[in-house]
Amino acid sequence: MNEPYGVKSLKSEFVYANAAYSDLLNLPPRFDLEGRLDSELPARTAEYAASFQMHDRKVEALGQRLSSLEIHPFGREQTLKGYIFNKTPFYNAEGECIGTVFHAQQQTHHSLKYFITDKKPVSIIFSEPSNFFTAREWEVIFLMLRGMSQKQIAQVLNITPGTVRQKVHLIYQKAGVSSNLSLFEFCEASGWTSYVPPAFILRNHILFEP
Repeated sequence: MNEPYGVKSLKSEFVYANAAYSDLLNLPPRFDLEGRLDSELPARTAEYAASFQMHDRKVEALGQRLSSLEIHPFGREQTLKGYIFNKTPFYNAEGECIGTVFHAQQQTHHSLKYFITDKKPVSIIFSEPSNFFTAREWEVIFLMLRGMSQKQIAQVLNITPGTVRQKVHLIYQKAGVSSNLSLFEFCEASGWTSYVPPAFILRNHILFEP
């Protein structure tokens, strides 16, 4: 499979994982996962091993697929991305559960219950929707659309208020607007209001309960 895929034992030890999974975790070339736990991997996801094992145990106990949303620095480039990990029981010829099978699929956007603005879930876009604005401008826009003042934005981004004013001026020029309300309408019409810059996305493991 081209997508990350593998098998774990009842102890959450890796039995097999394909090359795509090694690339996803940015493991060293020819690194042997067999017999190792997530906590024993030289990967930035190692600190979440306990959560991964809990996921495995629930799949084995319930005998059904359970999925989780993983937000971590992924890939050889180690950029923050969201992946859905689907885990299913792995059975032997006698029908006994002997572990779990996992399969990961990248999510370009996903509905997250913990990112709530007006009492309802919003759709979160992980990847930069356009190169119309620079990465820093996207950060300023994200905070502007959430009602922050220029002074507050400066504090959050650890830059001077003067720099924020310059960024806002350039953003207005590019968008052809003159107010925050007009900027919101411009971004909404372009489908950009759901984008969350990587700096504001928390690394996380979220298990979707049945």
